[in-house]
Amino acid sequence: LAVFLLGATCALQGGVYHVATSGSDANSGTSLNSAWRTIARANGVVVAGDLVVVHDGEYADGISPTNSGSPGNPITFQAASGEHVVLNTATGIGLGSSSQYITVDGFEIHATYRVVELVGSSHITIRNCTLYGGRGNYCGFSLDGASYCVLQNNYYDRGDPDGSSLAGDNPTGGDGLRLMGNSNHNLIEGN
Repeated sequence: LAVFLLGATCALQGGVYHVATSGSDANSGTSLNSAWRTIARANGVVVAGDLVVVHDGEYADGISPTNSGSPGNPITFQAASGEHVVLNTATGIGLGSSSQYITVDGFEIHATYRVVELVGSSHITIRNCTLYGGRGNYCGFSLDGASYCVLQNNYYDRGDPDGSSLAGDNPTGGDGLRLMGNSNHNLIEGN
């Protein structure tokens, strides 16, 4: 399959999948009319080069694909153009050491534990997102041994006042954005 742009040919590298509140995880996900219902379904299916378009609405799951993208073929999770997509979950974006070449673009995330947790991940791009949350004395946005990541044009509000980590059952404080554990070559700009 080829797409022609001003006389040039660009091969499409992966599939396009849709998630919508009106969908069903029993669907194929290949169009808005056959959209999946949950981001969790997309997390378990997508592979390098795939694009997941998430449509208007509120979702209870975060972004944590099982597979990784590859150089030039990232896995991309993108809010549909002009649509308001909200993730209300414990961890908005959770990626481990096997997670590489993943892009997240245009979401509003409300997290009760961590907004973003990248542990050993690399080549992750998070852009144009509005992020709220982080719990107690935990860091809300954590890069731990994560490298070659891009955090660009996001808005982050931890929503948790600085305070004592000894405040009983619901301590306050903790880091907002934390880079640790040999995290290197990361770009953080326009946030």
